[in-house]
Amino acid sequence: MHNIAYIVCSNGFGHLKRSIRISKFLIKKNINIDFFYPKKKYFKYTKKKQKNFNIINFDTGINVNNLKKKKLNELKWVRRLPSMKKYDLIISDNLVDVLELNLKTILVGNFLWFKSLSNLDSNWKNYQRSLLKKFKPRIICCKYFIPSYFSKNLKKIKVGLFQEFKKKNSSKSLLIYTGTSVSLQKLFKNLLNKKIFDDLPFKKIYLDKNIYSRKYSKKFILFNYSNKHFSDLSICFGRPSMGIIHDCLSYNVPIISFYEKDNKEMFENIKNLSKINMGLNPNNIKNAIKLIKEYSKKKNFSCFNKKCNNLEWNGDKLAADKIIEIIKKNEI
Repeated sequence: MHNIAYIVCSNGFGHLKRSIRISKFLIKKNINIDFFYPKKKYFKYTKKKQKNFNIINFDTGINVNNLKKKKLNELKWVRRLPSMKKYDLIISDNLVDVLELNLKTILVGNFLWFKSLSNLDSNWKNYQRSLLKKFKPRIICCKYFIPSYFSKNLKKIKVGLFQEFKKKNSSKSLLIYTGTSVSLQKLFKNLLNKKIFDDLPFKKIYLDKNIYSRKYSKKFILFNYSNKHFSDLSICFGRPSMGIIHDCLSYNVPIISFYEKDNKEMFENIKNLSKINMGLNPNNIKNAIKLIKEYSKKKNFSCFNKKCNNLEWNGDKLAADKIIEIIKKNEI
């Protein structure tokens, strides 16, 4: 039985959700997994426990706040790891730093932190580049969202979307989503207080927990990420992070994006989302509101790709298959 250390970035739940899905398929193939992630945050996401799946209470500390504040001690998280030599393989979502251990490693993800944000510590960025240049690691990534900056130093293993397709959607509700962006949360709360979204043509408007309040009109509902709530959507408006993109596409829900403009990850995501006709990128709130109103009408909805089931899905299973194949062939 092979032993894998799965180290997961704790910024948002997208990394966690993808990693759990891949891990489930690995466990079915008789793989033992030590899952490095903050326990409290893990069980906030899911209460389920799995056989051969040991959660190691570990937080890499890699998040937008620490990166932008240049908290270098927080960025040196690899030094806090226990001995990793007992593992047959290390999987890292999506943290390059672990390469410095010089152990068998595969990366998973569709962006690199040092390429995604501006005004980061130059020494840290250079170190990230040097690790990629030295080790030229494999990276498992969704084929539809490969950023243009993925270099020749990355050996790309392309798979489909990291989950299964749910069903065609024909409902008429809106989701307003900010994700982990504090600046976007402040902006959207301000807009909600000014009642900017109140006259949008939806009976129900779902809000993510970061911006929801009971003080708003009754048409605003707390979004709980359930199948029922996703099935109720026709459009998502907000930050196009990979987690919400995967969820929305699996329910045929297009995204009208709005995000912090210094975030290259979001720029790459919406650019690639537009290529498959499932995303629009207005340049300001006024245009965004106009687009939401325009595309909420059925006659204008045809511009979006309503056959997301024709995209390649189950990338999580294929990722697990590729990982096992690499282990067996001892190719790393």
